[in-house]
Order: sequence, then structure tokens, then C-alpha cells
Amino acid sequence: MTSVKTKAKAVVPVLAAVPGSDPDPDKEAAVVKVRAIKLGYYGVQLRQVGDVFELRDAAHFSTSWMEKI
Repeated sequence: MTSVKTKAKAVVPVLAAVPGSDPDPDKEAAVVKVRAIKLGYYGVQLRQVGDVFELRDAAHFSTSWMEKI
């Protein structure tokens, strides 16, 4: 009986691009600074009236409870 030696192949995970993400990590994203004009959630925080914070993406802007500053 003969034995056959085979090399194990490495498994490399394939990372799919997230829709809306920038493929160039060195490119600085346009940050939008806003103020809450009503109660609202952004991220995992409840934003109070008058809170100033930055949006991770300009598409997250909501005219119903934010104003750009």
C-alpha cells in the first residue's frame, strides 16, 4: 500500500465590501457636524435637544431632528 502526501491549503477569508463604505481607508470621510433640535437616536445614544455631535456619514442626516452647524 502506498501513501500519498498532500499539502494542506490555507483558508483565507474573503472580506466583502460593505455598501456605502470607502474602499480607500486613507481617504478622509466628510464629517458632518450637527445639533439635535428634537430628541433622537444616533448610534447607540439618545441625543437631547442642543447636543452637538458628528455624523459618520452625511447620508445619516435627518431634517426632522437635526440641524447642520
